[in-house]
Amino acid sequence: MKRLLLTLLLAASCWGPLLLAQEYSVLGEIGLMSSYTENPAGGAENSLESLLDIEAEHRIDYEKLSFIARHEVEVNRQEELEHILHEAYLDYRPGEKLRLGAGKQRIAWGRGLAFFPTDALHPSHTDEDVEGFSGLSLLYTPGLNLQLSGALDFTAPLEASGDGGSANEDFYREIKYALYLSYFFGNADLALSAVYRPEKVLRPGVGISYELAGFVLNAEAAAEFYNQLSYPDGGGYTPAEELKPYPLIAAGLSRNFIPAGNPDLSYYLAAEYLFAGSGYDKDEAAVYYADLKAGLAPLPESYQLGRHYLFASGSLELFQSFAAEISGLMNLQDQSAQYNAGFTLLTIPDVDLKAEGTLLTGGSATEFGLAQGSEGDYSISLGARIYF
Repeated sequence: MKRLLLTLLLAASCWGPLLLAQEYSVLGEIGLMSSYTENPAGGAENSLESLLDIEAEHRIDYEKLSFIARHEVEVNRQEELEHILHEAYLDYRPGEKLRLGAGKQRIAWGRGLAFFPTDALHPSHTDEDVEGFSGLSLLYTPGLNLQLSGALDFTAPLEASGDGGSANEDFYREIKYALYLSYFFGNADLALSAVYRPEKVLRPGVGISYELAGFVLNAEAAAEFYNQLSYPDGGGYTPAEELKPYPLIAAGLSRNFIPAGNPDLSYYLAAEYLFAGSGYDKDEAAVYYADLKAGLAPLPESYQLGRHYLFASGSLELFQSFAAEISGLMNLQDQSAQYNAGFTLLTIPDVDLKAEGTLLTGGSATEFGLAQGSEGDYSISLGARIYF
C-alpha cells in the first residue's frame, strides 16, 4: 500500500506542475535480460529466468528550482512488479554559488574507483549507484577550486517512525550529519570529509587524487571512532563498554589510453586495494572471525570490517561499435572472489545489445563462497537495453 501511495504521489508531483513548468524532460531505458544460473551441486536446481525493467528520470525545471525523480519498475519471471524509487528531490539554486536539495537524493562523494572511504554517507559501497538517502543537502562553490558540501540524512529516524518506533524522542539522535570539502590545486584534488551520528557514527576522512603522466593515482583514508565491538562472554557476545576505532584505507591507480592513430579506440585499466580494520587485536580477531564463520558471532555493521579487498578492471571500446569489460573483486582475507565480464554491441542507435557473465569462487565459509548458495557458481546473461 505504501509503494502504491508513493507511486501515485510521484506521478502527481511529476504531472501536476507541468502546466507551470518552463521545461519538462524525461529520459529512460527499457531492459530485457535472460539469465542462466548454474548452482552448486546439492543446492537449488539450475535456473533460467528473464527480467524486464523500465527506468525513467523525470525533470521539471523552473528558473531557480528543479524537481528530479528517478525510479524503476521490474517484472520478474513470476510476473511480479517491484517499484524502486531511486531519487525524488527538489534542487533549489538561489544563486550561482549555492544549491540546496531536499528529498531522496544520491550524492556521490569520494575519489575512489570501487571503494570510497571518504564518502561520508556510503563508505562501504562498491557500486556508485547505491540507494540514496532522504534528507537535506547543500553545495557551496565559492571559487573554481573549492567546493563545500553538506547533508542531513533523515533515513534512519524516518524508517524508525514508519516501523512504529519513537517519532519524537529519538528523532534528532538518529540524524546523520555529513560534510565534504573538495579543493583543486594543479593536478591534485584534495578531499576532507566527516560524518556524525550521536553515539553511533563518528568518522573523519581524507582523500587525494593526482594526475601524473596520464595516470590517475587516488588514495583515501577514514577512521571510525564509534566502533562498538562484541566480545565472547559466556558462550555469547555482548557489546564492549569501550570504543575501539578502526581504519578504512584505499589506494588505486587508473589509466585511459587513446591510440594516436585511432582516436575512436580507447583502453581503460584500473586497480584498487582496500584495507578495513576491525578494532580487535590479533588474538581477538582470530577468535571473532572463527566464530563469525561458524555463525556464532554477530555480523558487523559494515560488511567490510576487518577485510582486505583488491579490485581490478579493464575495458576496451571502439566508438559506436562495441565495448568489452572484465573486472574482479577479490577478498584477500578468505581468498574468495567475484569475476565479471561483459560485451556490448553499440552499432544500433539508442539500443545496446549485451552479453554478461559472472563467476563466484571460494570455499563454503568464505564471503563469495557463501553467495554461491543464492547467486549460483556462475551465470550467463543475454539482453538488450533501449534508451529514450
